[in-house]
Amino acid sequence: MKTRFPWFTRPDFQFLSRHARPRRPLRPLAQHLRVGCDIALFAIALLMAVPCGAAPKQRAVRAGSMVLTPAPAREFPCRISAEPDLVRSVRLRMVDGKTKREVRFGEAAIVPVGENVEVRYSPVRSGLSVRLRIEPHGRCLVWRVHCRNGGDTQRWLELGPQIVLNKIRGIEYFDGLHDDRPAPTAADGTVEVHNLQREFPLSAVWSARAAVGVGMAPDVVPSYLRHEYQAGPRRAVLAAYTRVVVNAKSAVDTAFVLCAARGEWGKFEVFEAYYDSFPEWFRATPGIDPRVMRAPAEYRAFPCRPWSPEICRRLWAGWDWCYAPFRRTGDIVGRPEFWEYQPARPFGKTRGMPRNKFLAWRRKAFADGDCKCDVAMLFYIPS
Repeated sequence: MKTRFPWFTRPDFQFLSRHARPRRPLRPLAQHLRVGCDIALFAIALLMAVPCGAAPKQRAVRAGSMVLTPAPAREFPCRISAEPDLVRSVRLRMVDGKTKREVRFGEAAIVPVGENVEVRYSPVRSGLSVRLRIEPHGRCLVWRVHCRNGGDTQRWLELGPQIVLNKIRGIEYFDGLHDDRPAPTAADGTVEVHNLQREFPLSAVWSARAAVGVGMAPDVVPSYLRHEYQAGPRRAVLAAYTRVVVNAKSAVDTAFVLCAARGEWGKFEVFEAYYDSFPEWFRATPGIDPRVMRAPAEYRAFPCRPWSPEICRRLWAGWDWCYAPFRRTGDIVGRPEFWEYQPARPFGKTRGMPRNKFLAWRRKAFADGDCKCDVAMLFYIPS
């Protein structure tokens, strides 16, 4: 019987069988090897045809120059294409507002939802369930967080995304409110800003090559927003947090934004990515005077003076805030029955005028700012 492996019959292989006959030295061994190889080839083909329950490759989510790979672990690997060593990872952090302790998550389930990815958390020893949907939106990644309280008591939660930075030297920091500055060091500890009335919805860090930002999505109206930068000896964390109250047997939704861009213009690169991704939130409502999109005149047009038109032109001013153009707070028209009253402080030069003279002065001041300075004259309506 011929063998598929004739090289086993060569004399130099006969040492494998000391008692082999001259022309049939290793034929039985060759037959065994033939059967074994056939079985091995069949097993390999079967393994290639059937995945055998192998874990699927995690889907990366991209927006702008940020690439994020959701994973069952606590942190998601994150890469910034403009500077790969700037960011290490990102994660969702949640703190129980009553106990002041971080909410612990078990291993998450990663579920593709169309073009997006949903991360489903089951916090340990809690009636709370959390779903994080990561959606590319223009040049930003939107994190939509759904918190459901299945328990019988109200939950107070502070939550938000953290960006873990590998690079902590040679970068600049914007906290959402104050001027740019070098990023804090470990000696500075944690730096935070929570001034909802004044702070920008994003904070950012940047180097010469790349910039990253984190904050609130523009379609969310939060009651609390805190920007935070925590520096350590080897890494730092840039984060944004909001607070929500989840009643028993109910759910609450909120949303955050993460983005990355070039570092050439610092925080303004992040601002541009934010504006470009959500243009509908930054366009003027149709019918609004287009001059309100220009710079403020800062009281250069109210009242109008000889140099006011030229100053407003050079400032590219389009509107001015006419401070208190009335005699009595709440009476913006100047009704006769409300005109005379005893103020807490003496009237000034204009408000001390007789009613008809004051109304004529105001009418001319509004007209001069509009016609001579080409500035929209605005004032608030007290309620």
